[in-house]
Amino acid sequence: MTYRRAKSLDVLVDEFNTLFPGRSTLSDGWIGDDAHASRDSDHNPWVKDGAVGVVTAEDITEDNEGGHSEIIDWAFAIIIERRDPRVKYLIHEGRICRSYDKPGIPAWTWSKYTGLNAHTKHGHVSVLPEKRFYDSTAPWGLLTASKPKPKPPVNTRVDQARAHLEAARELLDVAYDARKNATVKASIKTADSHARAALLAIKAVD
Repeated sequence: MTYRRAKSLDVLVDEFNTLFPGRSTLSDGWIGDDAHASRDSDHNPWVKDGAVGVVTAEDITEDNEGGHSEIIDWAFAIIIERRDPRVKYLIHEGRICRSYDKPGIPAWTWSKYTGLNAHTKHGHVSVLPEKRFYDSTAPWGLLTASKPKPKPPVNTRVDQARAHLEAARELLDVAYDARKNATVKASIKTADSHARAALLAIKAVD
C-alpha cells in the first residue's frame, strides 16, 4: 500500500529542523514498525486519502546530547497554549495531553500515560484524522516563539556542583564548631540547600 505522512506533521518537523539544525533525529519517526502494525496506533497509515494511506503521528527526538534537552517540553507548551485545532494528543515522559475531554480529565491537561512506551526519548504528536486538520499547512508557532535556552556545557555544570558542595562543607564546619550556637539550625538548613542543589547539578550532568 502507498502511504505518506500528514502534511501538518511535515510542517512541524520542518519547524524543528529550522530552529535546531544540528538536533539529533535518532528517535524521529512516523511510519510504524511491525510492533505498531499489530496494534491500534496513529503510526499506521489507517487514514485514507483516496487510495493513499496517511500516517497521522510523528515522534520527535528529545536531543539531550546536542544540548536541546528541553525542546519537546518547550514545543508542547506552545502547542497547548495555542490549542492547536489539529492536535489529537501529545505524549512525553509518561504523560499524555489530549485535545478532548475524558472522564475526570479536562482537555489540554496532562495526565498519566499507561501505554507500553513512556516516550522518554522522544515526544509524540498525533493529529486528527480529518483531512482539513491532518493536511493543514498552517504554522505551528514554533518559529515565532522564544527559543529555549540550551543547557550550559558539562564543565560549567560540574563547576556549579563543586561550588555548591564546597559551600555546604564550609557551612557544616561552622555548624559543628558552634553546636550550642542558636544559628546552628539555620546553618545546617542552608548547607542542606546547597547539597541539594549540587545533587541536581550532578544529575543534570548524568
